Amino acid sequence: MAAIILADGRNYAIEAARAGHAHAYIYNHRPSIWAPQIASAETEAKTAGRGIWGAPCFGNTASEPLR
Repeated sequence: MAAIILADGRNYAIEAARAGHAHAYIYNHRPSIWAPQIASAETEAKTAGRGIWGAPCFGNTASEPLR
């Protein structure tokens, strides 16, 4: 499993989830070693209403196919 580690040592996925710009996702039923931290960061963003968890989305990330 690949990860993007920033120059200062932080994991990009964790920081994106913490900012509300991403949500936790487990691919192919194989959680990464960072899954608990990503899930915790997502919960933090939800509680604070950051990014996709605030207005105007409020967590609704569903999409419609293009026609």
